Amino acid sequence: MAKKLCIETGDDRYRVWGEPGEETRPKLSAMIKMPCTWPIMFVLTDPIVTSICIWVFFMSGVLYVQIGSVSGVFKHIYHFNVGQSGLVFIIVVVGSILGLLANFYQDVLYRKCVSQRGPEARLYIACLVALLLPIFIYAWTADSRMFWTWPVVGLSIFMFCSFVSYQVVFIYLADWEVSRTISTGLARNMGSFGFPLFSHIMFKKLTYKWANTIFGGVAVLLIPVPFILFLYGPSLRKRSTMYSQLMQDEEKPEQFEFPKSQLD
Repeated sequence: MAKKLCIETGDDRYRVWGEPGEETRPKLSAMIKMPCTWPIMFVLTDPIVTSICIWVFFMSGVLYVQIGSVSGVFKHIYHFNVGQSGLVFIIVVVGSILGLLANFYQDVLYRKCVSQRGPEARLYIACLVALLLPIFIYAWTADSRMFWTWPVVGLSIFMFCSFVSYQVVFIYLADWEVSRTISTGLARNMGSFGFPLFSHIMFKKLTYKWANTIFGGVAVLLIPVPFILFLYGPSLRKRSTMYSQLMQDEEKPEQFEFPKSQLD
């Protein structure tokens, strides 16, 4: 059956599992190697994935750092007790809910503009939150001379931006190739793991104000990322070697693998 299809279609990729002379199921080593190497290959060969992973890596790392700094900021600077400091974490929920609502609006924009912009229509809100992501409000208002509501406002804006930006870029990648999202997952996990390892040293040596100012400065440097993707996304996709290979594969007929038991 497989040989007949190969002759009729001119595509030699058809196989029957277990048939003599035909390929068998993939080896376990190959099945393990693929998910371990693909995220790295996407980062190294796809400029869109590379830029998004850098953004997600930083954003995720700073997100965990800011959540971890809440107790220290409000306990040592504003002299909150444990219960009062814990209530500040409600802002994490508030920021996430606002981010969810913003994503609904982004979906409306996407449906209106997808015919003209393609997958880049997902990035309207990402361009906005890139401007708001720098955490200078939270950094510069974490001072005993400032009322405690100001750092809460700054933290809520950051949580909103973090939630929106990750959801947007994840869906943006999934729109044109879902397998790229494994690279963003790797970047998010590495950032979440790495940043808390050194952030407490920064807070101790530089104080909360200046340590967060450094993070805010890096966020400013990353502002152009969504704008570049929005304007030059189609041309950047063409530079991806793996994307080019994907387009070549899609031009061929689909490969079907028939279990031998169904052909007996």
